[in-house]
Amino acid sequence: MPGTVSDQEQNLEKEILADARHRAERLSQHAHRDSEAFVQEARTFAEQERERLMQAVRQRAEREQTMQEARLEQEVQRLRRGAFQDVLNSVRTEAEKELAAMAAGQDGRQVLVRLAVSAIGAMRGERFALTLRREDRQRWGAALAEEVRSAVQRQLGRQVSVTIADGEVTASGGLIVRGEGTRELVDQTFEARMARLWDDIRGQVAGMLDHVWDAINERSD
Repeated sequence: MPGTVSDQEQNLEKEILADARHRAERLSQHAHRDSEAFVQEARTFAEQERERLMQAVRQRAEREQTMQEARLEQEVQRLRRGAFQDVLNSVRTEAEKELAAMAAGQDGRQVLVRLAVSAIGAMRGERFALTLRREDRQRWGAALAEEVRSAVQRQLGRQVSVTIADGEVTASGGLIVRGEGTRELVDQTFEARMARLWDDIRGQVAGMLDHVWDAINERSD
């Protein structure tokens, strides 16, 4: 006997509910898979972003370290240049003091004789004039010319004529030797000799400081 309308309605409701549950289960499964995919994608993105940030931090740290090392090297070089210049200034100051004391002392005459003989040894001719400082002209006068002539004969085996020039030289010490008739001139003032020797002095000071810096670096290591 065919079912009643009520039975048919109940069966339809069951089918509808069963279909709804099936659809809900499928939607839930899809949603779960989608959520897992989203979470994994979010994790991957977060990891990539973390690595990117870490790489940026490392690069910045490397740049900062490089800049700090460059600044440190610049400071070291500045200190080395300053120390080098200080030593040079000290060497020059002390040398000038010693030369001035030598020129003013009793050995000043022998210093002038040696300088004059050295100059004449590098010059031609037989007649020479010595240009002195005012104080040396007053102290030694013509006797110095005779002493130079005698020293040249004794040390170089040359017969020369030596006179004291009328002019005067402005210097801390030393003299100028001119060859009469040859236009030769040798500046033996202390300032001129210092200028000629200064490159060698600088080189010696630089070498000395290099050894000092090497020793400091070895102790630092």
